[in-house]
Amino acid sequence: MKVDAPGRLRVAGGEHLGRVRDICRDAALVELDRTWPVETAVSLEMTLPRTEGAIVVAGRVVREIHLDGGMRGVAILFSEPDPLTLLKVDLFLDSQTAEQP
Repeated sequence: MKVDAPGRLRVAGGEHLGRVRDICRDAALVELDRTWPVETAVSLEMTLPRTEGAIVVAGRVVREIHLDGGMRGVAILFSEPDPLTLLKVDLFLDSQTAEQP
């Protein structure tokens, strides 16, 4: 599902700000100014519209993407998200589906 939400990626002790551009129940695409190799372990913190509080989930990079305007992205597959994280993502996805004609 397309989205435009703030995201913070933590990788090897560093923090990188970006935008979550797409999300599903078990993965997200994050737009950043750099990428990391496939299989890199990461932590993603994001705030989705119409959900309360930040969502923090561990994952790993499964794809590097080059986007328009020199930006880059990483597709992150979530690693065993907790039930509250899944609930927040599901509520967001449900709210977006309900708004579509």
